[in-house]
Amino acid sequence: MLFSIGLLTTGLSQDTPLLIPFSTTDDVDLKRSFSERIQSATIVGLGESTHYTKECYDLKFTLIQQLIEEGFNALVLEVDFGQALLWNRYVTYNEGNLDSLIASSGWFTYRTEEFKRLLKSIHDYNLTAEEPFQLAGMEMTAINHNLTWMQSFLDELGLKSAVLDSILHHEVPSIAFYNHSSADRKAYWSLFLELEDLLPKRTVASAKLSSLGVAYRMLEIFRQYATYVSQDDFSLKVELRDQFSSRNVLWVLDEFGIDGRIVLWAHNGHVARNAPMSNYAVLGTHLSRWFGDAYYSVGFTFNKGTFGSFGPDGFENFAISERDTSFWTNAFIATERPFLLVDVRSNLNKTSGLRSDLRNEHTIRTDAGESFNADVPTTMSLVLGDTYDALIYFNTSHTPTSVPWKN
Repeated sequence: MLFSIGLLTTGLSQDTPLLIPFSTTDDVDLKRSFSERIQSATIVGLGESTHYTKECYDLKFTLIQQLIEEGFNALVLEVDFGQALLWNRYVTYNEGNLDSLIASSGWFTYRTEEFKRLLKSIHDYNLTAEEPFQLAGMEMTAINHNLTWMQSFLDELGLKSAVLDSILHHEVPSIAFYNHSSADRKAYWSLFLELEDLLPKRTVASAKLSSLGVAYRMLEIFRQYATYVSQDDFSLKVELRDQFSSRNVLWVLDEFGIDGRIVLWAHNGHVARNAPMSNYAVLGTHLSRWFGDAYYSVGFTFNKGTFGSFGPDGFENFAISERDTSFWTNAFIATERPFLLVDVRSNLNKTSGLRSDLRNEHTIRTDAGESFNADVPTTMSLVLGDTYDALIYFNTSHTPTSVPWKN
């Protein structure tokens, strides 16, 4: 069944509308509506329906700029901790070449002109800001940058880690998804124990994201990595990944003190309060339990179009045709606008019209991650009220502007 625009935007509510249509990724209506809804948030999680959809980059660019204006302190990304440090040196101290930093990223998610534009905008903002807006990574599944950073840090202090030197010179795997022998696992446990004794002791509070503070976080991430690669049960590994990411997010927030506010950039399946495709507590679940309504989760979904992901033949573009009509798809299409903000949280306890269905299960576009299997159903079921505080829908997805990879 189809709904009229009036029913969607005004007829459903005398106060807070459920569906807020907008026309472009930087629409003023999006900025205003989003700003009104995150005023009490300490952490805002921005998801993505796939890791390689142009509209997700462009929308998050707009929302992050708005959050910077609202006084947020940092952006924490679904990327390895050491990789984000390189980007942070660029945006805060103008160190490094932006083109090279993007082209050499080990994560395909961030090798786009759209993400490059975001880094450049943060860099330019920081040129005149009293306090720089900073970047950090939440991931522990890749530590190659962490290893080289730690080596440089120890060199500056005139210290030497025999285990670190051995790992770097014997090409021990530093990506958690690769196979690790028992010797590899032991090496990382030995690294954690050696560095725990070697690092200078912290005696006073340090500056935000200071070198010593970063070194101690890396120590913890080495422990996380050793724990992860020591497991043989894949289901336990994926659960640990979100647990560790949540702890790393808390560390970044703690760096900015009691008034700190941060924004997250990650897949829908991580920022959701309860991820429909996961049978364990994800990052957003932990943050919801710890922060309650001070955590605000934003999911993204679309109707049709293209996106990038890994398939049987490597990284490629996939196309999704317009999906069969369903309850929520019809509601979205009825606005006759290409974008839509669904204000889930404000309408959860209201029972008129579409709002009564926020507590019911409905079909929606299936999220795609690092890999995509064309045989997997393109729709999934979720209860919006249990999953997100807001959902951003767009009708057509496009692939972003790729930056060639430089190894």
